[in-house]
Amino acid sequence: MPAANLAVTPKEETSSAMSFNQVVRSVGFSVRSALGGLVTAAHTGTATAFPAESGYTTGAWTGAASMAVTVAIDLLLQRAGREACGDEVPACTMTCGGSRERQASGRIHGRAHARFPA
Repeated sequence: MPAANLAVTPKEETSSAMSFNQVVRSVGFSVRSALGGLVTAAHTGTATAFPAESGYTTGAWTGAASMAVTVAIDLLLQRAGREACGDEVPACTMTCGGSRERQASGRIHGRAHARFPA
């Protein structure tokens, strides 16, 4: 993942992009851990030390559902980025992270882009 972030991030923004990536990952891990604990705790009876089998199944399906939502959001954002990169070079700078130098070369993330006027 860091290589994918750095491939589209201008050099002067590398530390900010990596820091933001790390914060988002940490929040995601924390939320998923809390959700898993909540689901298994809800399936633990008062007289038992371990959750019922249904608690583990529910936790797994909850994780699968949250992953599906995450993938759907990612695909929507990628689509919006591709649409923005089609005609508008300034929009591509905002959504793709392409610097003027990268756009001047005509390629960002393996895709040809319109060049800035000289």
